Amino acid sequence: MSGLPNMKNNARLAKRLPVASLGAAVAMLPKEPNDRLIAEAVPEISRRCVNYLRRIAFDTPQHLPALLSGELSLYQAVELYRKTRTRLSVKLPEPKFCKICGSVLSGSSRKRRRIIASTRFCSRRCAGLHRRIDPLTRIKRYVILDENGCWVWQRGKSLDGYGRLEVNGRYRSVARIIFELHYGLPVPLGMRLHHKCHNPACCNPRHLEILGESELVERAPKRFAFVNRHKTHCIRGHEFVGESFFVNQVGSRVCRICREKYEKAYYAERKLKRLSNNHPDS
Repeated sequence: MSGLPNMKNNARLAKRLPVASLGAAVAMLPKEPNDRLIAEAVPEISRRCVNYLRRIAFDTPQHLPALLSGELSLYQAVELYRKTRTRLSVKLPEPKFCKICGSVLSGSSRKRRRIIASTRFCSRRCAGLHRRIDPLTRIKRYVILDENGCWVWQRGKSLDGYGRLEVNGRYRSVARIIFELHYGLPVPLGMRLHHKCHNPACCNPRHLEILGESELVERAPKRFAFVNRHKTHCIRGHEFVGESFFVNQVGSRVCRICREKYEKAYYAERKLKRLSNNHPDS
């Protein structure tokens, strides 16, 4: 601790001072601010020892009873004082709280503490909420009107061509956002939004309707599901009638005649390959 000299070689501190003298000096501390006068009144205690006693009595009074009872020497009491003051003087960082949700930003590693020192939010979602702009305002910036009355989305799209927009830290369908804002109701669970204009980039709420999975297949003639549903023959011309086909785990119809031909050809090829590997001249 600053202000306290090294005491390892101080013989006067190392030896145990008379308990009566220590008690007399401690009793005079509140009344007499001058350490020199206390040392003159109690000859067994030096001025430096009085200074240590004053610090112990006012900063760490929990060590004073053990010192006055003789369990601790002045040297041991000063060492305890040093350790206690060093521990109390360590400045812990003030806790930081997220500006949006109020959760505590905490971390034990040095890298995490550096990140916390330079951020104001606990997650990407809260950071997005802080700089959030009304989704409708953002959508209006990147929509153009075509000749069919479609509101064509010009920014990020999925692989199928549907508009995507980040809202509150996660990506959502632009058509769903517009539908919910226009009608004030979310799309029911298990239902889908159908574009009556067959333009996936369109987000005009008048071109959107809620359909089930089966109805959606019937309303979308360009989809593979619609085409396969209305097939009457397999690719080799065998008619799907009665027991001539079966439905696999995916839900697709499989022609039994084509399947049997494929299996026969497959096992014949495997048998021929096995025989050729076992032939001595090969």
